[in-house]
Amino acid sequence: MPKSGIYLTIMFLMVANVVLGFVLMLLADYVWQNEALRVFGLGLTLVAGIGYLVFRLLGRAELKRRAEERQDGREDGGEDR
Repeated sequence: MPKSGIYLTIMFLMVANVVLGFVLMLLADYVWQNEALRVFGLGLTLVAGIGYLVFRLLGRAELKRRAEERQDGREDGGEDR
């Protein structure tokens, strides 16, 4: 995972949304018996979960790209960034 602040913030918010959606889904189903909130919580959980996976894949691809750039730079005798 890249160590940039914005990337880590996005990942944290995605995980928080997954947890919030799951808790909302459970409360809506068992405490409030509200079908609309349950469906909203499920949707929030699914969308945030997919967003988390996409950002995770993008982060891995970026790390791989940076590692390849560093390796290519060393092989060509270029400066290390």
